[in-house]
Parts: sequence; structure tokens; C-alpha cells
Amino acid sequence: MSAGPEPADQEPADQPAVVVAGDALVDLTPARTADGAAAFQPRPGGSCLNVAAGLGRLRVPTALLARISDDHFGDLLRAHLAASGTRLTHALPASDPTTLAAVQLREDGSAAYFFYANGTADRGLRPELLAALSRTAARCPRGRLCTSGRWICCSKPWPPRSTD
Repeated sequence: MSAGPEPADQEPADQPAVVVAGDALVDLTPARTADGAAAFQPRPGGSCLNVAAGLGRLRVPTALLARISDDHFGDLLRAHLAASGTRLTHALPASDPTTLAAVQLREDGSAAYFFYANGTADRGLRPELLAALSRTAARCPRGRLCTSGRWICCSKPWPPRSTD
């Protein structure tokens, strides 16, 4: 006997408990080669990617909603998310390059970031792309949090705006 369609107020068991939407980029951190030459070490970054990966490591069923490039840096981001247990079900493929953030360490130990973001996958996340997902916020009970009195945390303006 078929279970039939799911009730409108329930989500399928495989839905993530948390969907983090926003940036997924690569930080280029200062490093040295074996012979001491200055170099950069690529590291997965972006506040939203970091939150999603952290929740995944804590075994919270989490997905990242972001455009992730099909370039080498995008491969690094997908591998990092998968290793953390973060689901890639909401990641949208992109042929644009990955956003890069060059990190400069100041004498006081703080960091300055220089973004290379024009025309990148990260900047192409737009509301109309949400239609590519299998369930819309209107059909998903968690998507109705805006009207349920629950907290929603955002760290990036929506829609994304370019500062470069």
C-alpha cells in the first residue's frame, strides 16, 4: 500500500533541519613554500559556508544554499562541505569562477580581506534561482518561519549586492 502524498504540515524525513543560504568562497591565506617563498594557501570560507559546515560537524542535518563553481576551487568547497556532513542538495552548480578573498595579516594579528568577486558564482545567487529547488519556501513548513514568530539570522544582504 502506498503511503500517499505527505501532509502539507510535514516535511519528508530527508529534508535538512537547517538550510543556510549565502556565500561560499575561498580564502587565500598567507603561507610559505618549502623553500621559504611567499605563497597563498586556499581554504574554504565565507560566513554562510562556515556556519553550514559547523552545523554539519555537529551532526545537525544541514544544507547550504549557494551557487558553487565547477572550477578547482568549487571542488575544494564541495569536498569540504561533504567532509563536514553538510548536504549539497541545495547547492546550485555554476560555471562562473569561485569568489576569492585574499587575506592579509596585519602586524597586530588582525586580518584584512580583499575580495575578487566580479562575475563570480557567489554573486549570482538570486531569488529567481530558488525555483530550481525541489520544494519552495511556500510549500515547506520551515519556509514559513517568517510568519511563525521564529528567529531568522542573516549575515548577508539579500539580494547580494556588489561592493567591488
